Amino acid sequence: MYERFIDRARHALALAAHEAQRFNHEYIGTEHILLALLKVRSSAALQVLNGLDVYAREICLNLEKLMDPGSYPAELGKRPYTPRAKQVIDHAFEESKKLKHTYLGTEHLLLGLWTETGGLAAKVILKLNIPIRDVREEVLRLLREGINTGEHPPKRNSTQQPRKIMTLATEEARRLKHEFIGTEHILLAIASIRTGFVPHLFDRFGITGEELRDAVEKTVPRGKEASSEAKLPHTPNARKVLEYSIEEARNLEHSYIGCEHLLLSLSRIDDCRAIQALSSLFIEPDDLRFEMLQLLGTGGLSDAIVERDPLNKRHHSLFHRMNDRITDRARNVLRLATAEAIRLRHDSLKAEHLLFGMLKHGHGLASEALKHQGIDLIDLQARSAEALAAMTTSGLAKHPRASASLRFAIEHAIEGAQGFNHDYVGTEHLLLGILREENSPAAQLLEQYGVTLEKSRRVIRELLGQ
Repeated sequence: MYERFIDRARHALALAAHEAQRFNHEYIGTEHILLALLKVRSSAALQVLNGLDVYAREICLNLEKLMDPGSYPAELGKRPYTPRAKQVIDHAFEESKKLKHTYLGTEHLLLGLWTETGGLAAKVILKLNIPIRDVREEVLRLLREGINTGEHPPKRNSTQQPRKIMTLATEEARRLKHEFIGTEHILLAIASIRTGFVPHLFDRFGITGEELRDAVEKTVPRGKEASSEAKLPHTPNARKVLEYSIEEARNLEHSYIGCEHLLLSLSRIDDCRAIQALSSLFIEPDDLRFEMLQLLGTGGLSDAIVERDPLNKRHHSLFHRMNDRITDRARNVLRLATAEAIRLRHDSLKAEHLLFGMLKHGHGLASEALKHQGIDLIDLQARSAEALAAMTTSGLAKHPRASASLRFAIEHAIEGAQGFNHDYVGTEHLLLGILREENSPAAQLLEQYGVTLEKSRRVIRELLGQ
């Protein structure tokens, strides 16, 4: 029966046992299988979920909130599957048969979980409000496009999508009346793709195709006359993108080259025109790479320790400092903080920028905690903006560096999350991180309003029902 499992499906079940051990459970349930599926590198299951606009990190957070850890460390050794977990595996086999597949992969285990109507995993899945027929259709769609199951080669030709992208890039270059094909044209071509990972990636950054097109045209103005050459030459950086994409695919153990590899390649080229356009939208190379790897399911990190991506030689972004558990709201706070530093031409990013980003965002548990302490967020934001405006500006606004106060605030935020036994870092932890860095102007401003570390921690616990 189990000989039909491909390597990644076997790995998922092995990880399920690890998840059970982590929670001190003496059994493997549907919840452990679901958590494991979300952590298998570049799995078909993750690609299916991404195609359905469902993010692994959010499912993990919601599921782990329902899981009660055992009181005592569980013994090492083989664990039995619960009856519902066995049902999931049986359902997976049935789904494999329905699809006339000769193997069982993570996509079938995902369908098996969707079929099982009981257990903790089902509680989280039901809240997603996605019927199994949609999951099955997404599996079929991705298989038609050449989904890589990890053992069987994808159906699509490994060069099919790069050729399509370069054809689109040529069209973009001619539309802009350029006599060359550069990284900016490759970026526009990738952004025009409406399936797979690309739409989800730009959704995460909150930008549209039109905004990206405007940013490119501001970076590289249109030419005056259309080129008469039958074949446009590639710039050196454009050639590098194609070369690096092969390395990226090999590093991810993919037997094809797609948009994801081209985007990862772009993130490795310093100061090319595509990166300049993205930077004008507050998307830096490290962030582009980090988010792409997260969508591919390869960016999972443990605790507060970040391992260096071997192909990324630059320093890690703030998103890396927060690791893969940062919530979307906290991510937006950081992005707003960075945008304000760039707008004011500040060469370093400080805790004061972080506070401003939090107040400008105005959502999340941090804002609720401040409101419960009687704070007028609009008034505090105005005071924060005044403090930032008074700071010294410089001409080096393109890549503001993280200051010591910001690094300390982030480290405190990570520690604060661990102190709450949270597997995520949210806006509430950022607020506590700012307050713990008590010598920073941001913490001092909050104290002027009567906001202290202990009071905020107590209010947050009350809001969380702890």
